[in-house]
Amino acid sequence: MDLNHQCPCGSEKSFKHCCHLLLSDRTLAQTPEQLMRSRYTAYVIGDLPYIRKTWHRDYCPPDLSLEGLPEFIRLQIVSHSHSNNRGYVHFRAFYYTQDELTWMEEQSQFVKLSECWLYTTGEVK
Repeated sequence: MDLNHQCPCGSEKSFKHCCHLLLSDRTLAQTPEQLMRSRYTAYVIGDLPYIRKTWHRDYCPPDLSLEGLPEFIRLQIVSHSHSNNRGYVHFRAFYYTQDELTWMEEQSQFVKLSECWLYTTGEVK
């Protein structure tokens, strides 16, 4: 992905000044929302190692694959919150299927271990 293009996460920043910093290990996510946005970007660009790295090892499926996923086109954060070492992000990820705009919606849960936020599980709505 071109570093100067707008970041896929919807922040309106360039990829270079947004999720690239997390995907390239230059910084850690400071909030569950920031981690969710970077994970969405990783799905968009096909960065499976980053997705695995940011998924709590007790919850990450051993056979995780990106095959068969739709081509996501937009992320909408519906709500987010965190306190202490727990966080939540409710989001919608939009994509086209058979020329019709649709979305998947999830309430994601995160945990903070040391200084690192990790995705644990999500309830698809």
